[in-house]
Amino acid sequence: IRIFSSNTGGVLEGYEIILEGDYTNVDIPFFEGMKSVENPVLTTIGKNLFNIYNHEGFTNGNTIGGITVTTNANGEAIFNGTAQNNVYFIADEIAEPVLERGKTYVVSDCACQVWLKDGTRTWANTITFDDTIKSIQPYIEILAGETVTNMVKHIQIEQGTQATPYEPHKSNILSVNEEVEL
Repeated sequence: IRIFSSNTGGVLEGYEIILEGDYTNVDIPFFEGMKSVENPVLTTIGKNLFNIYNHEGFTNGNTIGGITVTTNANGEAIFNGTAQNNVYFIADEIAEPVLERGKTYVVSDCACQVWLKDGTRTWANTITFDDTIKSIQPYIEILAGETVTNMVKHIQIEQGTQATPYEPHKSNILSVNEEVEL
């Protein structure tokens, strides 16, 4: 039996297929590959929308002004050292698609800058992500001269108006809204 490849236009040699019965003039079905899926959906599972590993300011081993941050598998940020000046560990700006317009979010165990679309900023830990807001930016501040030893922070962004107990960020899941035939 010869198998023709639609990808290369050539003949694949060396494959063996055992068929029983009479298959004269019968189209023999075979796996042709996966079909593409339209409109896949990426859904965040878990309440904590802050993934500490996606933010350069919280890179494991990062030292700023005498303070070193380490992160662990539980998503905790642990700070050690003496601040030579006011030290800021700042997350990257967070906006859509992590945050959804019209929803209210609470940021806990840190301070949070709110960047407005007009270029100004304010500070708040409960934010309704409306059309005036460009992004939010959680951060940790340690004042000049302050010494910290194993200071643990559980940064969390969650939907709602009240902070709840810390839960590490959980991975995303890719799903589809249609039946997929392989």
